[in-house]
Amino acid sequence: MIKRLTLLSILFSIYSYGHSQQKIPLDAYTFNTVEKTKEKVVLTKSKQYILDFWYLECLPCVKDHKLIEKNIKSLKKKKIEVIGMSIDKNKEKWISYLKKHNYSWKNYNQYKGTPNLKEDLKIKMFPRYFLIDDKGNIKKTTNSFTKLLTYVNTGK
Repeated sequence: MIKRLTLLSILFSIYSYGHSQQKIPLDAYTFNTVEKTKEKVVLTKSKQYILDFWYLECLPCVKDHKLIEKNIKSLKKKKIEVIGMSIDKNKEKWISYLKKHNYSWKNYNQYKGTPNLKEDLKIKMFPRYFLIDDKGNIKKTTNSFTKLLTYVNTGK
């Protein structure tokens, strides 16, 4: 019984990552760009955003990029923009990967930085997706892009 409760508590804590903070103040963070500059993320009114937290050595992250690319047009029709948030240490490999695959959504990198968004959101598992509105309010968070698509398409 104790093992079952321990497992349930672990699963609950995994599920609840990201739920402790109801709003993401993106304007408080600076990110590296593929163009080797630094910038802040600016949210446009009347849009929603999927924040995709990932890194190159995460095979499910890289696999999901193909799924994101496949669905990017339908998301844009729904006024949902995808923003990649890489935590890769090696920025050159990150840039090379993005240029090689020519993905059409905006991608940022923040391996080190103060404040650090990944740490502030207490992200421990990857990939990690946050659906937010134009004010940064968290609507949904999950480790599955497929589940996030289901939520976007059905509300469930």
